[in-house]
Formats: sequence, C-alpha cells, structure tokens
Amino acid sequence: MMIGLIGMPGSGKGECARAAREQGLNVVNMGDLVREHVEKMDLDMTDENIGGVAHSEREKFGYGIWAERTVNRIKELDMQTSEHLIIDGIRGDAEVTVFRDVFGENFYTFAIQMPQDRRFELLQKRCRSDAPITRAEFDIRETRETKWGIEEAIDQADYIISNTGTLQELKKSFNELLWSVPLKVDK
Repeated sequence: MMIGLIGMPGSGKGECARAAREQGLNVVNMGDLVREHVEKMDLDMTDENIGGVAHSEREKFGYGIWAERTVNRIKELDMQTSEHLIIDGIRGDAEVTVFRDVFGENFYTFAIQMPQDRRFELLQKRCRSDAPITRAEFDIRETRETKWGIEEAIDQADYIISNTGTLQELKKSFNELLWSVPLKVDK
C-alpha cells in the first residue's frame, strides 16, 4: 500500500512521516529530491532557490515531474522492511495523478490540514534554511505552492487529518487512519 501525504508547508506531513518511520515503514520525501537537485546546481538552500527550482522544473517538464522522479526513487528502494510506503510532500493534483497511474488502487492520499497562522508560527521555529522569517516570505511560499495545484489535491484527498491539537494527537490520528485503510487486492 502506498500513502501520499499532502499538505501546505508546516501542516504536519513530516511528523506523520516520522511516525511511519518509527513503525518501520518506508518513507520517501519528495522535498529531499528537490533539495538534492538544488545541491547539484550548487545553489544555497534558501526557500527562493528550493521553491524556484521546484517551480522551474515543473514549468519545464510538467507539473508531475517531481512525482515521476519520486517513482524512480521508489523503484530503487529495498522494500524488505515493509510493503507499505509513505510518500511525504505531494504538492499538487498532477503529482497525485502520476502516483495513481503508477500504483493504482492501492495508492491513497492523506491530506494534513492546519490553520495558516499556526503553520506560519511552526515554520518560523524550524531549523531549516528555507523556513520563512517574515509573514511576507510565508505568503510568497503559500502563493507559489497554491499554483502547483495543492488545494485541488487536498480537496480530492481520500482522507483528511485535521491537525489542530498536540503533536501526540496528530500522530495518534495518523496511526489510527493508517492502520484502518482497507487494502484493495487486485483480482
């Protein structure tokens, strides 16, 4: 079973991915592929560079390009630890389409939702070089990612997790949902 995590920056996708890893599940982070690409270009790890490269690659190769590259990464994985895979960081409906085309009926999407003001506060506390410092930087990132079709992907998600409580409550909601999703068997 493949689970794709969708959500705006700071919504809690990474925490859900961490909870999956703690249970021995395989996790692929789409943002890692973007950051690796930025590193190969010898650019600084700023939001402007990471987001700019992510966007320019989408414009150049199509809005599903990062999903296509993620599929290639998944094919390289040794999936002996678990048959389940979490894909962290879906940013648009074109990416969902790529994953559904490749993985079929056993691909599900979980959208993680959190109020915008709370996400801004949490992103400011991140120790990552691409974290927004000002509300204007946050708004630029929100606008950019909205253009990628993330709202459409969230609207079409198979399941929604509302992240309005504690971190423990988020992980509990994620784990309960993860293990309740019915596995479809190909006939």
